[in-house]
Amino acid sequence: MEKKTNFKYIVFITTNIITNEYYFGIHYTDVSKYDFFIGSGIYTTDPYTYQFSKTPLQEAVKHYGVKNFLRSDFVQTRNKNHAISIYRELMTEYHLTNPKCYNNCIIPEYDSEFHIYAADGGKYVKTITGNYIKYYESAFCGNCFKENGKYFYVSFVKDERYDRARKMQIQQREVFQYDGLTGEFLNHYDSQEKAEKDNKYSNITKSIKLNTFDKNGYIWSLFYFDKYGKLNHRQKVKLQKDQRRYEKIEKRRQKKLMICSRQLGN
Repeated sequence: MEKKTNFKYIVFITTNIITNEYYFGIHYTDVSKYDFFIGSGIYTTDPYTYQFSKTPLQEAVKHYGVKNFLRSDFVQTRNKNHAISIYRELMTEYHLTNPKCYNNCIIPEYDSEFHIYAADGGKYVKTITGNYIKYYESAFCGNCFKENGKYFYVSFVKDERYDRARKMQIQQREVFQYDGLTGEFLNHYDSQEKAEKDNKYSNITKSIKLNTFDKNGYIWSLFYFDKYGKLNHRQKVKLQKDQRRYEKIEKRRQKKLMICSRQLGN
């Protein structure tokens, strides 16, 4: 068995040399050779990793071309926690709110109110009014930022504890629905709560987090795309099997409801 002596965690920045927009990331790789990874799941040698874009960086690479993106490594370490710590040092509030940062978690807007919670314990700290609006989940940093040596969470819902505020915020965020097989845009919902009411059995949060289809055969995203990324053959086969299985379950459920309604009528 080959020993992974050259495998380390790297903290890097990928820069768009045309617009000076950038992306911070962590990657586990063989540091003895360049693997063409530039972040957000993108390998410059594999067009499939960005051609059907799902994230801001993938959309930018698709638009500007891989030749206009340069990766520079800050640190190499075998300690994952050390790499994450350095990453969080880089992801300051400035970058989290900077439109030029591809992995920003907070998108600027005017006259918005947001609430701060301590990362340690999740207790409510304060409310700030400023130029901030919607946050998007992002690897490692999430909606966490550092200020005066301490880490804090951001939410647009006020509560005594962050876990409850986050749950409510997820229900209130807007979501976009796509066909699982073709990737075609289907619908837009002002809140995830409305989407879940209209689409029973859909695990929308899981679909968004894993970039995969739900039990009804739909894919969900926090972003709008003309066409969502294609599924591979294995995913399509699984989707078709799941659809047939849930159709049978729904037919049996409807049949039971009809029998019950007839019994009540008698």
